[in-house]
Amino acid sequence: MQKQQEIYGRISSVVKQINKELLFLAEAQNILKKFPEVHDIPTIVIAGYPNVGKSSLLRCLSSAKPQIAQYPFTTKAIHVGHIEVKDKYISKRFQIIDTPGLLDRPISKKNDIEKQAIAAIKHLADIIVFILDPSETSGYSLTEQKHLLTQTKKMFKNSKILVIENKVDQKRTKSKNLKISCETKEGIEKLLEKIYKNYNKKEEKQ
Repeated sequence: MQKQQEIYGRISSVVKQINKELLFLAEAQNILKKFPEVHDIPTIVIAGYPNVGKSSLLRCLSSAKPQIAQYPFTTKAIHVGHIEVKDKYISKRFQIIDTPGLLDRPISKKNDIEKQAIAAIKHLADIIVFILDPSETSGYSLTEQKHLLTQTKKMFKNSKILVIENKVDQKRTKSKNLKISCETKEGIEKLLEKIYKNYNKKEEKQ
């Protein structure tokens, strides 16, 4: 009986020493449980600041129905949608991942769990669709958005990044970026074509 008490005492002491680590692991486990199933197929990751239209684009491109609202950080978890992109002869199935809270603010402001999630997505992303909002109705200046674009390019060096401008029904620039509107659906078909062509180019290089 005395030996058992000694063992329990030692175990209790060890648990107290690593209590912070255990709490961290429990928190990470709870977050990962909320992640949807991700498949080993061509993957598109949508990035950009809050309110630029990431979730709206996911709805335009796929069957996924994320919550849409006009305030930052509406979406609390990763959302995954699927699309079939076709040309004259064949079609290709892609999964699209919307990553609110992960790719919409500087890396220096992210916590350890978010950084781990980004590390996982880095191995999934074949194409990054980075959304700019030139109307700035998102609440972020174009300068801030372009700074985040630079950071995203550094994080995803091995992924093709397609830069698009959303909300062209509100403001249209003279840049060479592809212009779209999730409201009017302008440019959506062109974006799908661009995704397909860029993925094919990547496949040819491998």
